[in-house]
Amino acid sequence: MNRTLQIDGVPHSLHSRKTAVMCRRVYVEDNIVLGPRQQVDIPARSTVKHISTSEGDDWLLESKQLRPGVLVARTLLPDQHRGIAVRVINTTPESQELKRDTCLGNLESVEVLMHS
Repeated sequence: MNRTLQIDGVPHSLHSRKTAVMCRRVYVEDNIVLGPRQQVDIPARSTVKHISTSEGDDWLLESKQLRPGVLVARTLLPDQHRGIAVRVINTTPESQELKRDTCLGNLESVEVLMHS
């Protein structure tokens, strides 16, 4: 089989990716109500169930706005599927509900340096 792609008559070799790219997300564990102008560490879970398939020991969740006035704080998380918590901040004057399985963001593998 010829593994090339022709673009404007010019052949380009195709290559397979040797490693699988893993996308790891964090979700709200249970329905939760955030009080007005409140920050709370909410129970969460990640999508990887087996630690042996992980890429690293520590993971970073970047800050993100879920909706106007409701923000996820940047959080460093251990390599666990359950039993993790993510700080969420409600800056509005009204209570805000987060439904179970709301995606809080994607995790990135990081290396934590103990000494600088």
